[in-house]
Amino acid sequence: MIGQLLDGRYKVIQTLGTGGFGQTYIAENTRLPGSPKCVIKQLKPASTDPNTFAIAKRLFESEAAALVQLGNHSQIPRITDFFAENQEFYLVQDLIEGHTLTKELAPGKKLDEAYVIALLKDVLPILEFVHQQNTIHRDIKPDNIIRRRQDNKLVLIDFGAVKQQVQAGATAVENQQSVNSVAIGTPGYMPTEQARGKPRPSSDIYALGMIGIQALTGLYPNKLEEDSQTGEIVWQHLASVSSGLAEVLTKMTHYHFKDRYQSATEVLQALEQLENQSSAQTSRYQKTEAVTQVDTDVYELTLEWIEAGQTKTRIISEQQVSKNPGTVRIGRDPAQCDIVLSEPTVSGLHVEIFFNQQQKRFYVRSLRQSNPPVVDGKTLQTGEVELNQGSNLRLGQLSMRVTGITLNHYPAGYVPTAYVTQSNTQSYPVQPTVKPIKGDDIELTLEILSNEAAVGAVKEITFNRTVYINGNRTQETKKLMANIPAGSQDGARLQLPGQGNEGLYGGSAGDVYVRLIVKAQPPVPVSPTPTPAPIPPQPSKSKFPAWLAKGLVTGTVLLVGAFIRANWNSGTVSNNSTSNNSVSTEQCVVVTGKNLNIRTTPNGQTTGKLVQVGTNVSFTGQEESGWLKISSPVEGWIWKENTTTDCSQAKTPNPDVIESSSNSKSTTQTPPLCANGKPAEWFEGKGRFSCIGQDRDNPQNSVDNPSSVIEKSPTNNSQSVNDCHEANENLSSAQREAKCGCPPGYFYDKERAGCFPT
Repeated sequence: MIGQLLDGRYKVIQTLGTGGFGQTYIAENTRLPGSPKCVIKQLKPASTDPNTFAIAKRLFESEAAALVQLGNHSQIPRITDFFAENQEFYLVQDLIEGHTLTKELAPGKKLDEAYVIALLKDVLPILEFVHQQNTIHRDIKPDNIIRRRQDNKLVLIDFGAVKQQVQAGATAVENQQSVNSVAIGTPGYMPTEQARGKPRPSSDIYALGMIGIQALTGLYPNKLEEDSQTGEIVWQHLASVSSGLAEVLTKMTHYHFKDRYQSATEVLQALEQLENQSSAQTSRYQKTEAVTQVDTDVYELTLEWIEAGQTKTRIISEQQVSKNPGTVRIGRDPAQCDIVLSEPTVSGLHVEIFFNQQQKRFYVRSLRQSNPPVVDGKTLQTGEVELNQGSNLRLGQLSMRVTGITLNHYPAGYVPTAYVTQSNTQSYPVQPTVKPIKGDDIELTLEILSNEAAVGAVKEITFNRTVYINGNRTQETKKLMANIPAGSQDGARLQLPGQGNEGLYGGSAGDVYVRLIVKAQPPVPVSPTPTPAPIPPQPSKSKFPAWLAKGLVTGTVLLVGAFIRANWNSGTVSNNSTSNNSVSTEQCVVVTGKNLNIRTTPNGQTTGKLVQVGTNVSFTGQEESGWLKISSPVEGWIWKENTTTDCSQAKTPNPDVIESSSNSKSTTQTPPLCANGKPAEWFEGKGRFSCIGQDRDNPQNSVDNPSSVIEKSPTNNSQSVNDCHEANENLSSAQREAKCGCPPGYFYDKERAGCFPT
């Protein structure tokens, strides 16, 4: 898998892990500047049955699209792409560098109360956001929580719904079950209602509470005892914990979901009350400590912008109190941002500003890739850049300016004012968060020929769509390859999900719908068959004199010939169409390009004979789906594309027919001997002999290189199987095999990329 290119863009460079659902890789996106790294999760369906696979694919796309909406939170990896390839599903998401909580929660290691409270306060806001999106994680456990290296924050990963849907969802749908009725989760962290397939938001709260108990006791959840009467977990005697925190964790992990906290917000409020009680008890000690503190110098940055006709200003301190300690976040979402903007083109969570203590500098970091900020005229796609006095920061269509960076002296005990306070919110009313808007769909039409509709084809389509760059609406030209299924009917409608106009405010793109217009295959232009030479009269026993009989015959032939020529030139005999496209006379056609198989029916079984290049054949005038019916030198059907009506190209007036069997010899050529003394074999697709597998180490003893011997495709006789595969490289292996299959008596060799005799 290492080095393989997935979806034509993601190059696999490292394997992260393997599980029952598939594998996880680190890959590089070769189509983006700098080839940024990403994580790709491979998900394998439990069944290869076509119906089950179709259901699993639908569930996968639905669940993956739902996960995309969760990427607006800074502590949830963004799902940047998802696709299906070779009957396997792939999720592409941001790479999070760090370690899982599993490394911190070592067996037998008891952590203190402060650690547990910090853990809960870091993860609960993430759950609060997830549940607001009407989503339940369903697989909260230490392995799915990463401590991010760059800022030490906890990141929630691996939403279990998708992989479990792929594994079990299709079966559930087949059995007419609800998808949510499928049990998803990890024993020990999964409450009883979730094990029965009926998860609730409080199910995630239960799992997080069990992680807190695990940290305090040093024991895995499945090692803890249960009260046989109530089903409640018995754990407090195993930990050193205050009564207040013990009460919070116990309520988070009650056996019955009705007895638990019903939202993450309720748990956060309980922890806040717990901390207020603790701070009140130690306030006297803190005041005493403050007396001994000294005055301090504080770096501050002043930010100014105009919004709704009013000039607004904020001062950001190096010690700024914020919702995310160490950073000040800016955007439209009041739940996540410290500085809340009402401009609709600003993302919910757009940028964050922080102070580097080592360098004594302020920096701005981008939190968006689809709507990146512009700093001093340069787009900040990822990473951070230094802010200086006079720096301009553009978010969507709103401009902000750094009007000052100063070093100010404050007395001991100075603490910057928090932005998100009740009074601050009242002073600066915030417009409600704009809901994501899905982009408009695009309707297209595509003309295809009847033979393409019958056997399937891949067509390139070009169209314009609406996109938003730095908040500005513009048009881009997009090219896509549309897969036309075999048997498509006129008026059929193909859907290309997520390829339409770009959405607003984080909304998904629309779809592209392609309506097929099937047009008849144009008839083969053919030249009229030359008038045959008159047949000399035979001696007759008639009572008429010989000279008179000869004269009558000659005159009749001349008159008929003149009549045919007159009518042919006037067009009265040309292609008098019937339901089977037949004509009144047989016509001349010459085989060009390659030897052609003679088939019993259009695209049917081969007769075992070939018509060689340059042979003049008689065309009956009957044509069907690109196949021509001939009457000589043998009866059957040949592929129209490799013929011409210019009969002057005929190499000989006598037709040339050879046997097409791989074990037969040409009637006009003597097969050479191979190195082992055996005669070479004839391959009609190449029109020459070959010593297959007889002397590969000495190619000079072979007439042809065995690895290049390929048979023409039965669905496109103008190409070899190998050419067909190369022309359709954008299709999956299964699709290419169906389109470029080998004829009867041959098999497809992937290593040699061709068809060979069985």
